[in-house]
Amino acid sequence: MWSQDSNFQTCQKRLRVLILGSYDDAKIETLRKLKTELISLGFDDCKLVEDFGDDAGLGTYEKSVRWIGEADICVVILMGRGHDDGVYQELLYIATGKLWKKCLLAYQKNLASQGKVSSLFPGSMYFLSGYAIRIDYTDFVNLVDRVSGRLFTEVQSRRIELRQRKDGAWELNQC
Repeated sequence: MWSQDSNFQTCQKRLRVLILGSYDDAKIETLRKLKTELISLGFDDCKLVEDFGDDAGLGTYEKSVRWIGEADICVVILMGRGHDDGVYQELLYIATGKLWKKCLLAYQKNLASQGKVSSLFPGSMYFLSGYAIRIDYTDFVNLVDRVSGRLFTEVQSRRIELRQRKDGAWELNQC
């Protein structure tokens, strides 16, 4: 299988994955767990915005904007009601910069029918999915499975570029 090939694994380790989502106390743990799971699957260059440290005193949104440009793919996790203002600002930045090709929207199924999101939210996701890659998930295990599957596809399509990249290249781009 190609995912077991050492050249593929080298490329997989070099794919720059930025996980974006709400830093609300209840939701940040999901982002951290996803990062840990993806790293355990071989996506070593998987980061949250908080992983970049102080970054010259920038706030979380400003750091997001800085690192969205460096990421190969941004996994945007949408988890329903809560403090999602930052997530929507990040999506707006991605939209205005026409960076959809590097965006993977992960949207939890059935949130609207459970009354956990505004009725406008599913319509917005339907609209955005015309531009970004959208995956629906039912629970955390399904989220990991769907995101990692998409990332494996991304590695396969970028293998020439990733083979030429040096290990730790993301860190070398820090200001």
